[in-house]
Amino acid sequence: MHRVAPLVIFLTVCARLSSESRARRLAALRLVGLSTKDTLRVNAGESVAAVFLGSVLGLLGYLGVNEVMARIGLPGLRWYPEDGRPEVITLIACLLGCLALAALVSRVGAQQAALSPISVRRTGERKPPKKYGTVLLIPGLGIIGGYCVLSVMGKDPSVARPAPCWSLVPSC
Repeated sequence: MHRVAPLVIFLTVCARLSSESRARRLAALRLVGLSTKDTLRVNAGESVAAVFLGSVLGLLGYLGVNEVMARIGLPGLRWYPEDGRPEVITLIACLLGCLALAALVSRVGAQQAALSPISVRRTGERKPPKKYGTVLLIPGLGIIGGYCVLSVMGKDPSVARPAPCWSLVPSC
């Protein structure tokens, strides 16, 4: 489960970012005359199609970059293309999992718009996004940035060093 958690968080955040405009669009469909069930089907179809296209493009991009980076490499960091190439069953499980998760998240997010379209259409002022939401990005960017800096300096970030380190980069 811990390996799937970033994917779940990513899909949930993506659904939340587009939830307001999606809710207005689905409420408009409901007000035009679509049933609740049909509105939820339209929403699930849109979400699954977008996630499928994004997943396939992301997967093709990852496989292409993996091949190129395995040949070029980074200073102090080399790998074989096979090391980063997932098995077919893993790819299928990830794609199907993404599609199922997208359908579930979109259904939960669209439930209010499908059940009560009038309340969605009469929203008050838009609330600006909260500033502290970006705080979670800082540790991840620190780790990625630390690895990149160490690689560019010619140091292997995967080699353990005996000295303690205060940064976010493991074993720097």
